[in-house]
Amino acid sequence: RCGNAVWVSGESGIGKSRLLNEIQQRLRSFPQLTMQCSPTFENSTLYPILAELQRIATIEDDDSTEEKLRKLSNALSIGSVSSDVALAIFSSLLGIPTTTPDRLEGISAERQRNIAEQALMDLVSYLARTTPILILFEDEQWADATSRELLDKIVASLAATPALLLVSSRNTASVPWFNRPDVHHIRLEALGREDAEAIVHDISPNALAADVSAVLDRSEGVPLYIEE
Repeated sequence: RCGNAVWVSGESGIGKSRLLNEIQQRLRSFPQLTMQCSPTFENSTLYPILAELQRIATIEDDDSTEEKLRKLSNALSIGSVSSDVALAIFSSLLGIPTTTPDRLEGISAERQRNIAEQALMDLVSYLARTTPILILFEDEQWADATSRELLDKIVASLAATPALLLVSSRNTASVPWFNRPDVHHIRLEALGREDAEAIVHDISPNALAADVSAVLDRSEGVPLYIEE
């Protein structure tokens, strides 16, 4: 029972997200984790993972503080990490007030980060305990440092975890695990003129030849630009 990772790279608009979304839809019967990085939160610790944790815990903005803590505690109760410590760490990261703000006294920032990473790895293992899972890590180029560390650990765990990890990025090979035998690389390139023209005619069957030619010249084979 082991897993694999696929690194999908290419320039903006080339179709990385479309490809991952298609795979996600086809594998929707399997448990899934989606971690979406954002340029707005590039320096926010664990932003893509925290957003997914909130989704898994079904935490809503209009939930009361008590309800948010209850849901978060339930989501974190499946791991090996002390639940009250994990709750204190993640409630702090998510900006949820707690009744025990001193629970983290004496625990260094590095130790807190390690505990948080372990709690999240426990969640991955829990979801994969009975069936393979799909993990999407989108727009890796905007991931914060701690999220990158967690991504490295997820890749390392694939030797014993039945998971398909899909990572999209505008970066080329820039990660320490890129040459692992269980990591595969798909680089998406610009479409050739014939394929690009087929998209134009599919979207606008009655387009004039001059307009089609202009679109092809401006889009340079990038699917998103062709569609726009």
